[in-house]
Amino acid sequence: MTEKEFLQFLKDECSIELTEAQRMAVFAVHGPVALIAVPGSGKTLTLISRMANLILNHKVNPNRILALTFSRAAANDMKERFNEKFSRLIYDKVNFSTLHSFAYAVVREYCLKTGKKFELIEGFSNISTSKNTLLRNLYRKFNYESINDDKLEELSGTISYIKNLMLPFEEIKKSDFNFPVPCFEEIFKEYERFKAANNLIDFDDMLTICHSIFINNEDMLNKYRNMYDYVMLDEAQDTSKIQHEIIKLIVSAKYNIFVVGDDDQSIYSWRGAFPQELLRFNDSYGAKSRVLFMEQNFRSTKAIVNTANQFIKSNRIRYKKNLFTENQHSGEVSLLSTESEFTQVDFIIENLKKEGVLKNRAVLFRNNLSSVILVDELVRRGVPFYIKDSVPTFFNHWIIRDFSAFFELAENLSNLEAFKAIYYKMKTYIQKKDIFELKLSNPRESVFLALMRNDNYSPYASRLKEFEDKFKLLATMKPLEGIGYIQGSLNYREYLLDSQQNMNYSLESMDAIISTFKNICKGLNSFKELKEKLAMLQGKMENSKRYKGENVLTLSTMHSSKGLEFNKVFVIDLNEGTIPSGDSLKKAQDGDFSSLEEERRLFYVAITRAKEELYLIYPEKRNGNKVNPSRFFSAIQNIIKPSTALSEAAIEEKTILNININVGDVIKHKAYGKGEIIEVKGDYITVLFSDGSTKVLSAKVCIVNKIIEV
Repeated sequence: MTEKEFLQFLKDECSIELTEAQRMAVFAVHGPVALIAVPGSGKTLTLISRMANLILNHKVNPNRILALTFSRAAANDMKERFNEKFSRLIYDKVNFSTLHSFAYAVVREYCLKTGKKFELIEGFSNISTSKNTLLRNLYRKFNYESINDDKLEELSGTISYIKNLMLPFEEIKKSDFNFPVPCFEEIFKEYERFKAANNLIDFDDMLTICHSIFINNEDMLNKYRNMYDYVMLDEAQDTSKIQHEIIKLIVSAKYNIFVVGDDDQSIYSWRGAFPQELLRFNDSYGAKSRVLFMEQNFRSTKAIVNTANQFIKSNRIRYKKNLFTENQHSGEVSLLSTESEFTQVDFIIENLKKEGVLKNRAVLFRNNLSSVILVDELVRRGVPFYIKDSVPTFFNHWIIRDFSAFFELAENLSNLEAFKAIYYKMKTYIQKKDIFELKLSNPRESVFLALMRNDNYSPYASRLKEFEDKFKLLATMKPLEGIGYIQGSLNYREYLLDSQQNMNYSLESMDAIISTFKNICKGLNSFKELKEKLAMLQGKMENSKRYKGENVLTLSTMHSSKGLEFNKVFVIDLNEGTIPSGDSLKKAQDGDFSSLEEERRLFYVAITRAKEELYLIYPEKRNGNKVNPSRFFSAIQNIIKPSTALSEAAIEEKTILNININVGDVIKHKAYGKGEIIEVKGDYITVLFSDGSTKVLSAKVCIVNKIIEV
């Protein structure tokens, strides 16, 4: 078929009508081509049409086309859509695969040829030593304590990040790389040594070993080079550096590589994504390479598209492009502020009830923790929902487990397991060896009385008795009151502040967990009721998976919403410090804007999920404290109503002047050390420092010049 005949065939037989930009991509057959496809531009339709063109017009054997995607779900979706449109004409199968699956196939073949054996310690592995178990054991070996789930995930993610970006460890040590846990270097090296000694591999090893095979075994490399004539890569902006290097090796004979992506939708740098490769495509693939653009959005209304287009242009490191649409549907971007994080949920529920439809409606948020407050209210109001993400780690978070242990010990003073979990978190100054040798004289004896029998603690009998009395008092309190009592009278707040320093925890994130926990506790009379409510909420979230595709409200993080679309979208919790995060703002103050630009891309992804209606919501108070609107919220306001909005610079100044410093906050001063704020008057704060001195300081001066950390 000629190009004209093929286009007519697509229109008549497959109901596919291509735009001029899509046609250019479909007929760009030879050489290295990068297609920059904006949200809602029909990239999957373009990809499968290009495959059909190769097979039907250029007589390419389908088996000699390799289509690589970021996830198994994306691979299956592309395969299904290709078969739906073309299976009646194309009988042989195109190879649709994830990059990890492709790499694993190479490793498996190499093992068969060389007699080597590897066992996978992730996924469906049947071996006794899983990746998480191994890392837990190594953390305990080097730090003499257990690691919680949050830090374990951070530890595992950092190892994955290093491998995907091909970072030499010696270079990392010379940089200002932020290691997630103490003794990270020792854990990392022992983890790699143990795997090598026992022929074990994790998911990322599939990539590193595959790359090593291709570098060191010319026969294997040539086999895969000759196996495929055309390689296509979807979601190129999410592909890691080592994945790009593997692709370069297998296409280097013919250079028929076609990559599709959007640098403005790169939101996974923390997972090792390497969008720089997409941005420097011409440098990587030479003078014959081409970069094409699909800038037309078929998804959203003009108001949404125009707003998104203007918003993302604030980023500096990107391809210059103009998102546009010819859609004529009505619909607009609505910005509103609510009194608190709870009243924003009220607004959403009332809005949906008036409409009477839940399907194709979504609530998007920056952090998974936001879903807990949402679900609590949705359950209470009888609104069915589906959660796109996994159930939040909130229910098994170490802070929630700690509070539970306090309450359990208050209910039963002989609960030795609960005491073991928290004795060192409330400044009892009891030694670990004495705890694990502790024996109760009878099943009902108080652990504090049992300790008093120990000769080492007889001088501290009055202090132990005081702790026992405090727990008896805690047993009489309702959960909400008890949380405050635990933090103050039982010294747990001091432990959290120490954890912030010792384990590199964010006090802001810890306070968000506690605030959410307090909200759940409202109206509850006992710890038994609290346990039942936590179990109920967790169960509702887990069971929500069965309602996918039904007439229910979808809840999703911004990250997980990528690739989805909804008629109506509510984006919530638009506060400075939430999106963009406090960490990205701090880096920007130090001159590193990469994280801030990624947060802007994340917000761009969120707002481009909306087809017809988009609501952006800023709660004026969070955790009971007044907070500033996100600079992104204000940027959108500036686009829609320029005369009423603040610029990003003004938002930054407003943030400095209104920095939410409160009495009781602990600060660290460069000269005076740690202190507690005892008075706030406008810009001036009075601080009681640990040496007993009192200073009156200008908050603005201290923040701007980075003299204090809150």
